[in-house]
Amino acid sequence: SSGINAEYGSADGMRLALADAGDVLEDANFNTKQANAGILRLHTFAEWVTEIVAQLPTMRTGPTSSQLYDRIFANDINRALSQTDTHFGNTMFREGLKTGFYEFLSARDRYKELAAAGLGMHRGLVERYLRAQIIILAPICPHMCDYLWREVIGESGSVVGAAWPEAGPVDDSLTKASEHLMECVHDFRIKLINYTKPNTKKGKTITPNEPPNSITIIYANDYPAWQEKTLDYLKSTYNAAENSFPDNKALLQHLKTIPEVKPFMKKLMPFVAYVKEQVAVKGVSVLESHLSFSERDVFLQNKEYILRSLDLDDIQLVESASHPDQKLVADVCPGKPMCKFEKRSLNPDTSSKMTRVVNIQPCTPHFSLDVPVFDTDTVEDVIARMKRTDRKLKTKQVTLYRYVDSAKGPRQMLAFDQPMMWNKRQLDLDSTVEYEEAGLKVGGKPLGDTICYTVS
Repeated sequence: SSGINAEYGSADGMRLALADAGDVLEDANFNTKQANAGILRLHTFAEWVTEIVAQLPTMRTGPTSSQLYDRIFANDINRALSQTDTHFGNTMFREGLKTGFYEFLSARDRYKELAAAGLGMHRGLVERYLRAQIIILAPICPHMCDYLWREVIGESGSVVGAAWPEAGPVDDSLTKASEHLMECVHDFRIKLINYTKPNTKKGKTITPNEPPNSITIIYANDYPAWQEKTLDYLKSTYNAAENSFPDNKALLQHLKTIPEVKPFMKKLMPFVAYVKEQVAVKGVSVLESHLSFSERDVFLQNKEYILRSLDLDDIQLVESASHPDQKLVADVCPGKPMCKFEKRSLNPDTSSKMTRVVNIQPCTPHFSLDVPVFDTDTVEDVIARMKRTDRKLKTKQVTLYRYVDSAKGPRQMLAFDQPMMWNKRQLDLDSTVEYEEAGLKVGGKPLGDTICYTVS
């Protein structure tokens, strides 16, 4: 009715709430609280599109194959287009709204976080996302989508006449890699909270651990032989039609006869219970003896995101087979890494120097920072350390410059209308810092005690 329509702000708001209420033969589940949350998310999305279109000219361009988070987001777009097309074709509008709007927004937010810890969002991917999101949301919210299509992103014609975006092939290994990264960071964060939380034992409060600055992630490329044999047997007995395994008694009867498994009977059933639980959540792929992605590469290529999420300064990756304490890492297996926190002096064998980094732009909220710069650091490492030091830089693009005259340059007065005066030279991201007794150098050129930066 017009009264309900007015309550939810617009025809599009009402259509969104009704689509979310369900489209099966059961009674519609119209939840007022959920409807209000959906409409608020719709309004927030429209505002974000307007803001991000203005930022497109400043975003990076070029190939997207080099960055894992770019490939993950491109794969998320393909998956959303494919799934939503299937749901709409089957007139399952609630499921289509879920995959084509709510989950699509979550994929966008995940990309923003990962890219902010890296090189920033890619213009081509953001433009593709905007067009895809507006088009697949148009069947439910045509008025708002038509406005965004014409007036904000500047497309000609009506969005209702636009062709459905073409979806590329979906790579399940990228989806699993993304989910694994998010699960691990969530697990690490909980363990970090417990690590620094005071413990109480028999009424006595134990002094909490000192806040750490380093994390060691221990991962495994392969399962131990006894776990591989267990997985192979579970895989052979899995009933896909009923999504079930034989009962534990029957499993135990056979597994205890396998020579590789027999010495590990105490650990056997907890491992079987863990595998069953993972199969129920993630599917039969859990029974494979190897992951479909490189766990080490996922952690390595998102190193800065992990550090920023946990507010740490250093990360070490160790393969379980090479760890000196095999008892400590006995439970580590592919997809189930272990983390260890500690407070330590970073790079104890590396020479370093505290460097003043000065923002040379007028009328900005960014000021001077004191940042440690280590021998063999890249310029990208220094920028990452700056972003962890000053949270206002977290989502910004930072460019570093050196003074041609490292002694005289920092002493010269900045020109308000020409901040790039006094011969400043941009530093390439992959340039390496060299430490000498005379001071730090990049490309054989001295950095001095002060360098400068700009923010965009």
